[in-house]
Amino acid sequence: NAPMAYIELVDRSEKTEAAAE
Repeated sequence: NAPMAYIELVDRSEKTEAAAE
């Protein structure tokens, strides 16, 4: 469960960073 939550968090972080650029 923890790994999946971490992956989801990283995925959202990457999307946010991509949108910011």
